[in-house]
Amino acid sequence: MGVKTLPRIAAALVAGGMAADTPAAAVQWGTHARQRTVVATLATLSDAIAQAGLGAPVITIIGPVVSLREEIAWFDRLPLFGRRVVVTRASAQATGLRDALAAQGADVLELPALRVEPLDPAALANAVRRLGDYSWLVLTSQNAVSLWWDALRAAGRDARALAGVRIACVGAATRDALLARGLDADVMPARFVAEAVLEALTARDDVRGTRVLYVAAEGARPVLPEGMRALGCTVDVVTAYRAVSDGAGSEQLRAALAHGDVDFVTFASASAVRGYVDAVGADLARRAPAVTIGPVTTEAVRAAGIPVAAEAQSASIAALVDAVVGALGQRS
Repeated sequence: MGVKTLPRIAAALVAGGMAADTPAAAVQWGTHARQRTVVATLATLSDAIAQAGLGAPVITIIGPVVSLREEIAWFDRLPLFGRRVVVTRASAQATGLRDALAAQGADVLELPALRVEPLDPAALANAVRRLGDYSWLVLTSQNAVSLWWDALRAAGRDARALAGVRIACVGAATRDALLARGLDADVMPARFVAEAVLEALTARDDVRGTRVLYVAAEGARPVLPEGMRALGCTVDVVTAYRAVSDGAGSEQLRAALAHGDVDFVTFASASAVRGYVDAVGADLARRAPAVTIGPVTTEAVRAAGIPVAAEAQSASIAALVDAVVGALGQRS
């Protein structure tokens, strides 16, 4: 039922014998994060819609079923209903976080603050050729896993080529990327930071003095390679990719930040913080609180002067979404 034709239709229904005080409701953007609902009567619904400023798309409901709204209003009760949350992950990786936040009722605004840019593949190809020289492979992100796997397959090899190589990784997402390719990590500590991986490796008796292949991003912290060299390891560092600022859609985000229409900004890496600040500017970047995936990212957020609302308990999408929900509860 169209908003513009509602007064005429309502009048016709009353003229046909329907009681003017029959319960009626209008729902704009039903089951979307922008959903808004007005409850009135058949006689007053048009005025209530106008006062609330509702416009298409609107569904109108008339009859006793409207009285059940409080019993069946499941969508309105989602923990992030009506809240706007920004996702700053690279476009190729944003879907999972976006969908998880939307499932909790959030209005998700995507700003792919970063774009993953592969570097010269020759270094990875050379590492694949020399795979038999290595006792350990260290991977710090799902991007590193993806690029390493592509190099392996380009050489006509697969997971069997790593039969004699132990693998260490940082974070559940990195391990999931390995598992998707038929591999698993020998070392993945509970804390998803390089320092924890180094601690776990130091505690083992099969690390010291070995040759290690370390695949990471340009600008990655040197904690792991330097720490392993201190253990007597020979560490070959392959810089497989760089994270470059993207900022697509930043105009919409800048406007939302300027008007105070953003509740939280999520960050899954320190580089995403830099990309976000580059995209919206230092002043606007401080207008909305951050929810981060871990301590290294939190440190980058604080260095940028952005208030931190919460930090995820573990480096996973589920934990990051839980942290957003928890941060909202603390604000309420």
